Amino acid sequence: MRISKEERTQLKKLPIQGYCDWKGIAYNKTSSSELRMIDHDSLVVRPKLNLFVWNSRGIKGDLVDFIHYYELGNEEGQSKGNAIRNQLAYARHVKGDNIDIDKLYQPKEPAYKFDYDKVYRTKET
Repeated sequence: MRISKEERTQLKKLPIQGYCDWKGIAYNKTSSSELRMIDHDSLVVRPKLNLFVWNSRGIKGDLVDFIHYYELGNEEGQSKGNAIRNQLAYARHVKGDNIDIDKLYQPKEPAYKFDYDKVYRTKET
């Protein structure tokens, strides 16, 4: 099965956070730009970049690498065929449910922006 360039770019857009939600992989949202896996706290996902970094193992990458190293537990040099199959299964799930990924996993703007001009400032310390 050959994948066209357009399909490949669509697969690259699939969010790691969405995959974790789909598979039931537990994570904590530690900040607006960071997710940490519960069972491996050195594995950090950055949803805005759609990349992960596994600090304790020195591994980083996209969704295919996340599936390959984290979920399947494979090592460097092993085939990523099963990881790509899992990614395609997730893509079929998303396409079948007509989910708009761009809208679903966009970072939300803060509800309130602090206005420093309204703060009372003293002239003496």
